[in-house]
Amino acid sequence: MKHRLALTLAACALSVGVHAQTAHATKSAQIQATVLDTCRFDQPGTGITLSLGALDPAAGTAATLSQAVKFACTNGYVVSIGLAGEPTQTDYLRTLTHSADRSQTVPYTLSLDASGGITGKGFGPGNELSLNLVARVAQGDYANARGGAYQDTVVVELRP
Repeated sequence: MKHRLALTLAACALSVGVHAQTAHATKSAQIQATVLDTCRFDQPGTGITLSLGALDPAAGTAATLSQAVKFACTNGYVVSIGLAGEPTQTDYLRTLTHSADRSQTVPYTLSLDASGGITGKGFGPGNELSLNLVARVAQGDYANARGGAYQDTVVVELRP
């Protein structure tokens, strides 16, 4: 009986020892993500209106208007700013067209004060960037223009 009890105890001790020495299977896992290089205009989906107001041909003065446009880009992402379908440059010669008589036009210059390489600072608070759209109409360009409303539409792009 003592012999049997000793064998049983030995078997239990061996069993406990085997469990204590069992190795656990492990595998490493890599977690990955990609932060996109991107830009967004402030209030996406809404347009910008630059109104030069009433141009008085008798006044003999040019008309100029500046409008700030806010945007943000991924930290370190470098972009240039331009008009869709046009090369990147600072000044664009454009044409305002009469709303009723499309043969009547008034030339103007649209300037982008931030056309060169701009580096994003991220989307956190205080990191927004700004560009100024400046529209200029020389007095001589509207001195003989037909009265009425004129307009032009442009698309401003942030380009990689």
